[in-house]
Amino acid sequence: MSVAIIGCGWLGSALATHLLKASVNVIGTCQSDVSLQKLQDLGIRGIRLVLPFDNEPDEEVFDQLSADTWVISITPQLRKGRIDYPLKIEQLVTLAKQLKVKRIILVSSTAVLNGLTGDVNEHATLALSAPKVDVLAQAEQLVLATDSTAMQTAVIRMSGLVGEDRHPGRFFKQTKQYTQGNAPVNLIHKVDAVGLLACLVSCNEVSGIYHGVSETNATKANFYQQSAKALGQPEPEFDISDKEAGYKRIVGTDSTNRLSYQFQIPDLLKWVTTSK
Repeated sequence: MSVAIIGCGWLGSALATHLLKASVNVIGTCQSDVSLQKLQDLGIRGIRLVLPFDNEPDEEVFDQLSADTWVISITPQLRKGRIDYPLKIEQLVTLAKQLKVKRIILVSSTAVLNGLTGDVNEHATLALSAPKVDVLAQAEQLVLATDSTAMQTAVIRMSGLVGEDRHPGRFFKQTKQYTQGNAPVNLIHKVDAVGLLACLVSCNEVSGIYHGVSETNATKANFYQQSAKALGQPEPEFDISDKEAGYKRIVGTDSTNRLSYQFQIPDLLKWVTTSK
């Protein structure tokens, strides 16, 4: 088995390390020499691939990207005002077809669910009137529409990522009051994000949309205050007056059932109270 991780950053490099330990042939792409050196320091074979590209990659890069499976984990950069995410995905899908890649897994974001309320599962209808949602949805559909007997495709929408090196106790400043204190926490630990992706890489068949989200049952106020407390830091303040607001709880039960996956860290509230 061979896997190319397109966008081998914080999550992608963790996946690459996991797959290498399982004797999978892995290559990761990045956009800068600094990032390339980081991959090499981790023992990950890497190449530079700058997106979007004006012309197709040269023959050397083209050959190295020939793999059974592609995991596309590039950031949309919507907060920076970029709107070319669908173009990048379209270029990658076209290239994957040329290379006869057998499986594409797109790491999307639960930001595509913005505007929805209540329990939101993998089959929810998106609120496409929001520009950012539309951009993410376009990218997802470009991948999913490619599904065929020759190429399996899947999209996994990851919730907010946390880990030992991205502890939620450091997410908020203590000098301001934050809103939506009663909103549910929609997060996933890096080990489970990697675990779900590894399942998508190795299982016999994948298709459609998956959600990557922990089973944590806590409000933002409680979770982040406990997270800060665990690190010995002042607790951030949240407005908890609006208890009737239409909040979103992301559900991923169907995904874990389809993949027969068991979370290593299902309860992130329990995790933050015992980790630093």
